[in-house]
Amino acid sequence: MKRRFLPLSLFLIFTMLGGFILSSSGIIQSKKYLVRSYPKDALSKGNKQSAEYLKLLRNNQHTGLINPKDLVEVRNSLSEMNTNRSGVEISWNELGPDNFGGRTRAIVFDNQDASGNTAIAASVSGGLWKTTDMGTTWSKINQASSNLNASCMIQTQSGDYYVGTGESFSANVQSGLGQMGYSGGFMGKGIFKSTDGDNFTLLSSTSPTLNDQAGDWAFVNELAMDQANGRLYTSTNTGLKYSDDGGSSWSLAKDADGNELIDNSTDVQAGTSGLVIASVNNLAYVSYDGNPTNFVLRSFDDSLGMLPATNVKRIEFSIAPSDENIVYASVVNQFEEIYNVYRSANKGESWDVVLPGSESMVILGGQGVYNNVIKVYPDNPNKLFIAGINLWVGEMVQEEGFFAWESVSQGFLAQALIIIYMSISTILRLETGQATSSW
Repeated sequence: MKRRFLPLSLFLIFTMLGGFILSSSGIIQSKKYLVRSYPKDALSKGNKQSAEYLKLLRNNQHTGLINPKDLVEVRNSLSEMNTNRSGVEISWNELGPDNFGGRTRAIVFDNQDASGNTAIAASVSGGLWKTTDMGTTWSKINQASSNLNASCMIQTQSGDYYVGTGESFSANVQSGLGQMGYSGGFMGKGIFKSTDGDNFTLLSSTSPTLNDQAGDWAFVNELAMDQANGRLYTSTNTGLKYSDDGGSSWSLAKDADGNELIDNSTDVQAGTSGLVIASVNNLAYVSYDGNPTNFVLRSFDDSLGMLPATNVKRIEFSIAPSDENIVYASVVNQFEEIYNVYRSANKGESWDVVLPGSESMVILGGQGVYNNVIKVYPDNPNKLFIAGINLWVGEMVQEEGFFAWESVSQGFLAQALIIIYMSISTILRLETGQATSSW
């Protein structure tokens, strides 16, 4: 009876499993590990149809690409048309589409609102959005006719906002831009500043050259404020930069040997005591007292207790708010998976592994350059979030050794595959006469 039952059951289960895999990418989750089971380019295929549709609407019909100069000419033509209209009033009603925001790269709760109901979200394709009722409703706050490619945002203690623009994190691969013929993301317009949380003005010192993706300020990847020294830092495509006058002028940071840190910088974080840590050319640099010309390299392959220096494609840092001696680093390897997650108890001087890449779950889903987030709990320096395609929480369970990790988010497809996996395991145990047990 068992052997007649087994082939039919397995046929049905594998038919379901095949349908899931053919229809989209899949992830099988056990209690300890996530096992990736999708082709390398599967994550980008889901956007193909929408990308082709947007290509027809947006791109130059002759070249097949979007030229920023064309956009400027259209805006100028519209402006002239509005000026030349003699008393003609046209009323417009929004008919859609209604997905304005796009991928949210930053969100800040307004420190000037004691009720905690006000927040601003920055998105890479829809600009800036504000809520005053804890997220129930949102309104666009940058110019209605301008979609900022907002990539990062901070608010200072005084209430000033700084917003960086330009989406460079593998946007061409994950968003469908690559299918339109682009080798990178959309360049930005520089850094915008607001003193009231409603009106944002471009800092003229950060205005990039039109259509020059390799030039200064084409991509602003991160912002940080060194409160102890009143210094603003930013990670850009042409290096780690800082300003001592609120963004009116900028200088390049330097290492302890006087070399300017001019390579692509993807992250910079600052504490309240002067500590600044940044990633430049996928290497870690630390300034222990906030001196912008005395950054120390903390990435060496042949030194024990250092971060790796080769086969690294992105590093993200997080400083523990309740204890700034403790710093974490999420390091992504050449396959865009976790190389390791590291912890430092001495402000980045030395590092220990708290999540080894060789035994880690598939948290980033093979797209760690595109989405790689790490944040420490505000009141617990030994507990942190890691986010990629899913969200995980890690916590110290002993003074030395790896952290305990738990998934706190999961997609529908992963749940379905878990059910199928459990069904297969149960049938195989029945066939072999094994008693049912936990798996």
